Parts: sequence; structure tokens; C-alpha cells
Amino acid sequence: MNEIAMKEAAKQLQMAESSLRRWLPIMEQSGYVFERIENNRRQLTAQDLLALHELKKLSQIMTLEEACQRVISFIPKEKTADRQADEEVFEQMLAQLPEEIYWHGSEVPIAQLRLQWFKVKSS
Repeated sequence: MNEIAMKEAAKQLQMAESSLRRWLPIMEQSGYVFERIENNRRQLTAQDLLALHELKKLSQIMTLEEACQRVISFIPKEKTADRQADEEVFEQMLAQLPEEIYWHGSEVPIAQLRLQWFKVKSS
């Protein structure tokens, strides 16, 4: 697993490192779990970066706390052996995408679809 430095993560997310550091405890309060290394420091991974990217997008259209809850609801708690079920959910979400975009705009449905795709890829 490749560790991503806080400074590099902030750069990739195009945000201030201080803002990123402020967001991490909010995500943890919402139930997100970061890997920890020595001295109890957070170790950011590619999955964390993806979640933070979606959080940034969603936080433009809802509160940060709501965005955290939305992102966390699509992150797999553990890798699942039932890839077929994950693929079926993804295909269903993909089929409903035009209607979701019509009713909710493009940001939230696309973010949800990306997170489900990540779940399929990681299962």
C-alpha cells in the first residue's frame, strides 16, 4: 500500500493542506476509518484520496457533514467476495443515471456512481 503524504494529497485535491487536515477528523466523526502508522498518524491511501475527492465535490452542494455521510455510505467497509452483487448495483445505478441527473443535477449521482465503481473494482 502506498502512503500518500498530506502535502501531496492536498496538492492533488487542489486545496490547502490546513483544510485537508481539518476535514479528516470530521470524516472520522462520521465513521470513516483511516489507516494509522507510528505515533497514531493517519496514513492516506489511494482509496482515501478518492473519498476526499468526492467529498470535496459534494461539499459544494451540501454541508460538509452531509457530504461525509454520503461518501461513507458508498465506501466498502471491507472487501466483499460478492463481486456480482456489487456489479449489479453498479449496473442499476448506471441505468438510473439519466433520471438521477434530471432530478438531482449531475454532481451527486456521478459521485455515487464513481464510488460504486470503486467498490466493484476493489471487490
